[in-house]
Amino acid sequence: MPRRAFFGYRTSSSASSPGDAIRLAHVVEGSGAEAAGLRPDDVIVHIDGARRPLDRRTMLHAIRSRQPGDVLTVSFRRNSGPVQTVDVTLGEFPTTDFTVGGRLHYLAAEVPDVPGPSGPALVRLLLLRPVDLEGDDIVTPSPLVAFVSSMQCRSLDEAALSTSPVGIEFSYAGGLLARGFAVLMVDRPGLGDSQGPPCESLDWDQERAVYLAALHRIVRDPRIDPGRVALLGFGTGGYHAARLAHASQLDAATGGPMPPIRALVAVGVDDRPWTDYAKALLTRIRYPLPASEQMLGTPPRVALTEEEIDAHLEVHLAVANAGLTTRELYAQRPGLRRTGYPSSGGFVAGRGPGYFQRLQQMNAVGLFARVTAPKLFARNEDDNASFAEALERLGMATGGEWLSSSSSTEDVATWLAAELGMPEPR
Repeated sequence: MPRRAFFGYRTSSSASSPGDAIRLAHVVEGSGAEAAGLRPDDVIVHIDGARRPLDRRTMLHAIRSRQPGDVLTVSFRRNSGPVQTVDVTLGEFPTTDFTVGGRLHYLAAEVPDVPGPSGPALVRLLLLRPVDLEGDDIVTPSPLVAFVSSMQCRSLDEAALSTSPVGIEFSYAGGLLARGFAVLMVDRPGLGDSQGPPCESLDWDQERAVYLAALHRIVRDPRIDPGRVALLGFGTGGYHAARLAHASQLDAATGGPMPPIRALVAVGVDDRPWTDYAKALLTRIRYPLPASEQMLGTPPRVALTEEEIDAHLEVHLAVANAGLTTRELYAQRPGLRRTGYPSSGGFVAGRGPGYFQRLQQMNAVGLFARVTAPKLFARNEDDNASFAEALERLGMATGGEWLSSSSSTEDVATWLAAELGMPEPR
């Protein structure tokens, strides 16, 4: 599966130019952007001569629609000076360095239930395997923990290129590799090298189909022990992980290609209806995120007012219950737009209304109860007492275990090691 085109920048939004523009927060050494003479703090105002408003999504689409070696004409302004134009020759996206230990292997899987540009969608799989003390590959097949991402659509490569901590998934990966697990991550269609429709357009069932195809592919890999596979779901990915675990039970019962999942960990799930859960999440982000959780090129997270929380919740309610896109909602309620709710192309938090309708209709207790594998419910670091109570209710109602305090990667790795028969660390 070919690597995609690479421009060589990280961005932040710019308000210093009329209309939309992109300020370069960082230019990657050795990239086409550097070779063309672009520098940090340059403001890109147009690409290929187009005069339409430029934002991050438009810029990424322009790069993704090209191949390594193609030339992109970039108009930019430096230090509020006149607009200059340069040609940037796009390179090949560099091999990701997750700096979490282990060795990275790139794989791919076809997703028959999701259409791609010329056939089934093709998704990039990132397999991290542990190495021995000399840095050589482990010879014996490894037990595997497959990650199931939350609803946010962000390429794993993009996250790994950030100079800030690259998110909860990568912190878990390091701890699991240290215990001898292999780790599988998936770039969904429309992200990274993966081909297919935009990630934002995937519905509830297509999301499950992507991860199911990845699991079917990875259990055939001779480097993986197919009898010792666990799932680790983050946020809404925890619900998809439960659906995958149940699918593996059905697969095994009918002689299918996938053995049953041995264990399931769900981080940041809840037993409340989605809109109640969303209100708790919105209330939680009334408090600014610590600097360590801020991503490079994004504005600092600031506390939300009660008015903003109510307005954001109204957006969630309208999307989840009435199936409205944000465009339709803002047409009916123009006053809501001023809250600056994070939406793009009519989507909320990167997903369409059908996704949230399925979340609202979901019975979390029933979903996890039908999973026969051992289950662990874990908290995010900044979850408050209401989230801990929800995890306890889920654990008690579904026969699972739960971590009453904020979970650490070590807690989860230790639990998984015990469930999958891993030796104690020396």
